[in-house]
Amino acid sequence: MWHEILVAVRMLLRDRGLTLAAVAALALGIGANTTVFTIANAVVLRDLPFDEPDRIVEVGTRVQQGNRGVSYFDLLDWRERSRTLDGIAAFTQQTMNLSDDEHAPERVDGAYMSADAFGLIGHQPMLGRALTADDEWPGAPSVIVLGYAVWRDRYGSDVDVVGRTIRVNGVPSVVVGVMAEGFRFPFSADAWQPITRFSPAVLQRRDARTLGAVGRLEADATLAQARDDLAIVMDGLAREYPATNAGLQPRVLPFRLGAGPQVNVTMYALLGAVAFVLLIACANVANLLLARAADRTREISVRMAIGASSWHIVRQLLVESVLLAATAGAIGLGLSVAGVRLFTRAVTGTGEPYWLQFTMDLRVFGFFAALCLGTAVLFGLAPALHAARTNVSETLNESSRGAAGALRARRWAGALVVLQLALAPVLLTGAGLMMRTLIASYQADPGIDTSGLLRLRLVLGSQAYPRPEQHAQFYRQLEDRLASIPNARATLAHAAPLEGATPREVSFDDRPEPPAGTRPVVSILTIGLRYFDTLGVRLLQGRDFAPSDTGAGETPAIVNARFASLHFPGVDPSGRRIRLTTTGTPDPTEPEWVTIVGLAPNIRQRGTEDLDFDPIVYLPYSANPLTWTSILVRSESDWALVTSQLRDHVRAIDADLPLFDIVTVDDLFWRELWPIRVFGSMFAVFALIALVTAGIGLYAVTARSVAQRTRELGVRMALGAPAAEI
Repeated sequence: MWHEILVAVRMLLRDRGLTLAAVAALALGIGANTTVFTIANAVVLRDLPFDEPDRIVEVGTRVQQGNRGVSYFDLLDWRERSRTLDGIAAFTQQTMNLSDDEHAPERVDGAYMSADAFGLIGHQPMLGRALTADDEWPGAPSVIVLGYAVWRDRYGSDVDVVGRTIRVNGVPSVVVGVMAEGFRFPFSADAWQPITRFSPAVLQRRDARTLGAVGRLEADATLAQARDDLAIVMDGLAREYPATNAGLQPRVLPFRLGAGPQVNVTMYALLGAVAFVLLIACANVANLLLARAADRTREISVRMAIGASSWHIVRQLLVESVLLAATAGAIGLGLSVAGVRLFTRAVTGTGEPYWLQFTMDLRVFGFFAALCLGTAVLFGLAPALHAARTNVSETLNESSRGAAGALRARRWAGALVVLQLALAPVLLTGAGLMMRTLIASYQADPGIDTSGLLRLRLVLGSQAYPRPEQHAQFYRQLEDRLASIPNARATLAHAAPLEGATPREVSFDDRPEPPAGTRPVVSILTIGLRYFDTLGVRLLQGRDFAPSDTGAGETPAIVNARFASLHFPGVDPSGRRIRLTTTGTPDPTEPEWVTIVGLAPNIRQRGTEDLDFDPIVYLPYSANPLTWTSILVRSESDWALVTSQLRDHVRAIDADLPLFDIVTVDDLFWRELWPIRVFGSMFAVFALIALVTAGIGLYAVTARSVAQRTRELGVRMALGAPAAEI
């Protein structure tokens, strides 16, 4: 074997051009496959960083309209009655305001969780203690567990932070623990409070199924048994609470939050695309080796004539293939490391769960080794078998010049070229469709001039501001201060353009009431004074909201042109009354009827997933002043100066409230397109590699064919054939 390795090295070095072409093609194919498998391994295959992760399940509910979370009351009943779950905990990720007397207020990603959640998934704090059942009792002192990043960056890794009192959403809270580095359950949380500190409006309603839930299976229980067990429990709850629990079914799945069906489909599509790239590369290399095997027929015939068996010939050529694959694998591994780093940089900050670590582990290296060995066999076997079937007497006959072997090789080469050129357009078509979607998204009309428009976010703590009247009072004070910012126009809105809106069902007072669930759906956006002026647009007709629209009497509303064209075609909608209701679970804080007072131009609110504008109903803040808001500012001044002025105005009202997630609307647009941009670029790169590789393969086969026919072509030209015919 050592002798055959040395012979293989000499043969590869002798034909450097072919060797470089083969290594380059294989390295691209192996590198692309290893990169995508590393990503898919992190998203789909790798175990979560929990204790016995195969026993951790996601628990929720399912109704005819789709999947939902759980309510706090249902969770308490499940915990008491389930026989297959060794614990079940609720959670919801929400941002939190942290403040104290030594640092500026800061908004961090946080989570409200059941006290037993830490133990259920097998994680405990590195300092202090976790949450306990005593922390969940009504009237218990407010406590908080800090994440490692907050402890390090805000409190300088001070071990004495445990026991210190800080303010969380304006409420004094005692720090009882610090979690270890890397722990950010459930997604990207950096602070944790008991679930009972979450909004009472959610916790006190059995039909408010907005919480996530995680459970641990009993040691001998299966997913199917857990589903059957919870189905029995939920049937009992449906009989006890028919108004809120009728028709509910359990949903028990392996815990993979953030990796839903769409993500899995994307991963499988990427794996299929790079598999095509590798097949094309292998076909290309097989073509090159076939051509070289045809050139070596005389050498191989001599070896067989002096006693070499067919197995020896096959083994020698397979050794050359393995050396090619090993060299290409080393280069491909370096390419894949670079590719994974580029992908990680592209998706950082897009809301990825904390456990998604795009690193190479034993599974990735096993896949890489199998890939190198498999490709060596895949592209090396056909040329080796072709060479082993050489007719010794025919080849050694000077007059025949191995014509039969050359013809057989050309047939193989032609078939492989057809395979390459058939696979490449598949990738090109997929990449072209994604690029067309991306271009259409970029060209979608936002309806406004997004340049010079800044968005800042603000959240009122539910403990410090428990009532809607307090929300409304805060927003009135803030709007008065926004009007005084020099060289800028500012307003409030629950969401910026391109950032989504709340869906609601709509009905009309002059039309028959359709059944629930069949009413038209519109987008609802609550806005402040000067909203349209800040965006730089004028109402098409009617009036804007005024300070006198304080919620007394019937609520005014402004609709956009898309709404009017759908529901009042050719008719002035001013003065018409509509009712907006939440699908399935009406919100008692919603206005029952609103009156249309104005018509606004179309402004894109739901991003670019639909190129059509969505129908929007704008409501004043007095109609439903929630705890969160966005501040929109249009200014030509320095953004740092404007942001500083806004912070001063907010602190003048409440010193514990921070502004966070500060970004331009242009950057929001760029952020929203990241899936199409990243995955579309990957498909385009793979398609380009496939096309270039297939083109090189076609060139190599044609050039080799011409070289083999040099004598024939020379004779034809000597007999008078013009160059054009040749």
